[in-house]
Amino acid sequence: MEDARDNDIIILVMGITGAGKSSFINAVAGKNAVTVCHSLTAQTATIEHVIVPHPDDADRRVVLVDTPGFDDTYLDDSEILRRIAGWLADSYNMKKKITGIIYLHEITQTRNPSETLNAIQLLCGKPAYRNMVLATTKWSNIAEARGKEREGLLYASWKGMLDLGSSMCRFLGTRDSGWNIVRLLLDKQPILLQIQAEMRGQRSRLAQTRAQNMFGDKEKEAKRGKNTWNRIARLWSSLFSPSRR
Repeated sequence: MEDARDNDIIILVMGITGAGKSSFINAVAGKNAVTVCHSLTAQTATIEHVIVPHPDDADRRVVLVDTPGFDDTYLDDSEILRRIAGWLADSYNMKKKITGIIYLHEITQTRNPSETLNAIQLLCGKPAYRNMVLATTKWSNIAEARGKEREGLLYASWKGMLDLGSSMCRFLGTRDSGWNIVRLLLDKQPILLQIQAEMRGQRSRLAQTRAQNMFGDKEKEAKRGKNTWNRIARLWSSLFSPSRR
C-alpha cells in the first residue's frame, strides 16, 4: 500500500473462493472496483485494495483489502496463506495496523468452514476476534427458512468467536447492507495481528513452538489424510525461519 495514510481504516475481506468477497467490496464502493468471479477459481490471485471515503469523516478513508480465496481449485491454501502473510508483513513494516476483518461465508454452502476459519484464526489470534465480522452472503440463492436453519448451524459453529467479541450478520448484496457491516468496525481500535506480533519480535523459535503446539493435536487427523493443518504448520514455521530474518 504505497498510498497509505496514517489514519486509514484498513479492513481485510476474507473467505473461501466464491463467497462473494469481490461483490461485497464492489457493493460498498458503489462501483465495479474489482473483478467478480463466478467459478471455483479465485479471481483474486494477488492482494488488492480498494479505497472508499469514510462515511462520517471527510479526512479519513476506509481501505478494503480483497484477499485471495481459500479452497481454490488451482491455488493451494498454503500458498494463499503465504501471500496474505506476506502482505501483512509489508503492512507491519509500514507501521500499518489492521482495524478489522470481514469473513464472508456463502449461506448456501453445506460444508463446515472450520478449516478456513482456523487458518484465519492462526493468522489473526484470539484478541482480534473482537475486530472481526462473520457475514453470510448470497441470501437471494436460498429459501428464507432453509437459510435460517443454516444460519443457526453457523452460529453454533462460530459461537466461540462470537463469545470473544466477533459479530455475525447477513450481507444482502446491497450497498447499504455492505456499509452496515463495515460500520461495525469503523470505531474499533487498530490491532496487531498474531502473525504481525511474531514478526515484530522475529521470534523464530517461539513461532515454531506455537505452531507445533497448536497443531500437535491434529497429527492423528493428518495421518488420516487431513493434512491441511500440517501444511499450515509448515508454512507458519517457514515464515519465521532464520533465513527470513
